[in-house]
Amino acid sequence: MTSLKHIWRNNPSLIQVSFVCLSILISTWIGIHYATEAFIGYLPILLWLFSVFLCFAALYSEKQPALFQIKLNHTWAGIFALITIALLIRFINLSSLPKGFHPDEAGYIEFAVLHIPKEDDPYLTINPFRTGLDSQPILYKYILRFSTYFFGMNIPASKISSVAIGTLAVASVFLMMNELAGRRMAWITSILMATYHYHVHWSRIALSNIWVTLLVPLTLGLFLLGWRKNNDKGAIFAGLALGLSAYIYSGGYFVIFLLIFIFMQEWINTNNRFDLMKYTAKMLCLAFVVAAPLIVFAIRVPDFFFDRASVVNGWKAELIQPSFYEYLFSQLKKSFGAYNFYPEVTGFYAPNAPFLIAFASILFLIGIFFAIKQKKLFLLFWIFIVTILGGVMLNGTPASTHFIGVIPAICWVVAIPLDKLIEHGHIKWFYTFLALIIFMDLFFYFFIYPSYPDSHLNVPFPIILR
Repeated sequence: MTSLKHIWRNNPSLIQVSFVCLSILISTWIGIHYATEAFIGYLPILLWLFSVFLCFAALYSEKQPALFQIKLNHTWAGIFALITIALLIRFINLSSLPKGFHPDEAGYIEFAVLHIPKEDDPYLTINPFRTGLDSQPILYKYILRFSTYFFGMNIPASKISSVAIGTLAVASVFLMMNELAGRRMAWITSILMATYHYHVHWSRIALSNIWVTLLVPLTLGLFLLGWRKNNDKGAIFAGLALGLSAYIYSGGYFVIFLLIFIFMQEWINTNNRFDLMKYTAKMLCLAFVVAAPLIVFAIRVPDFFFDRASVVNGWKAELIQPSFYEYLFSQLKKSFGAYNFYPEVTGFYAPNAPFLIAFASILFLIGIFFAIKQKKLFLLFWIFIVTILGGVMLNGTPASTHFIGVIPAICWVVAIPLDKLIEHGHIKWFYTFLALIIFMDLFFYFFIYPSYPDSHLNVPFPIILR
């Protein structure tokens, strides 16, 4: 017995592993026990939060320095100014642009108000560890419920979380780009995204799609930052972001492919492969603890979890007309042409314009050329995987709902030729093109787009009768 106590006291790694395993067991048990329950009490939710905290605390090391050193310098002042501008842009006419809700927004809000807590039993609430309407995770509905509870039952209050997340996504992209392409590209890309009309629009929609533009760059940026600094806190925070992404929007699951690509790149470029494996394992442990209940639900109730996949599947027999090859060509043409030539087809935006307009569209094509020439494989892979999964494989392409995850990559591509102008000393041309892109995007969204109102975005705030 004495020897066991000695081993326990003198092996901090053993203690760490034990608590991580315990947190994994707790989170997995919650999934197993409550997967088939539509409504649950609040105790399992608190227990899940405890398991996440336990794993986080076990992996967190006070000995390692903080990931960020916030200082009163030009960089931090610039980031603060940029996100302030991004926030103001997303707040302009929030109650009237768009004029109302999309039916999906209204349905989500009504669902949240009626079921959080349960309408006829305040001691029960909708199970957040499942998927709901359209196979989308239910946990996001809690965010909508809190927004309407704290800020009021109105349109701006329902959209406030999307505004905040869209704003923070600009800083998230800055972090990621600083690790992937350097400080100058980080500034250019984040500035472009702050004013990009598609991102501005989706930051004003009370749906979970916009979270992808925060959580995907945040996961990648934190992972790379921590690895570069030899600081495990990067892996831990990346794991938290990765795990939470499972509960927000299923269209963001492509982050797994991006992480595999990043891991393989680092694996090839490092001699410390064992350390890379340990570092990645810490990220995956926390991510699994966060996502375990939903993963178990997907395993136990696959028909419900994957129901949406059959609805949006673009390769049903009745759709492949008149021939397989003609249909394939059409899907490829419309999906990859969505960036420059083919307009959005859904009622969530439908501005009768492709994803990029005017000078940004031209610079995107030039940026793709440079990306291929310079072998920016990760960037090209990002665009390819989203375009295939969110376009070619689905019906009704191109739809911005499914391309939301490629927005950071779009801004990155447009930033490449702008960066080239600086590199070759054409500073005036750089500022000219950057100003023109910003002006055209904002003018289009706030002055041209409102002149062509979308009939899908006119649902008033849901009137819910209890």
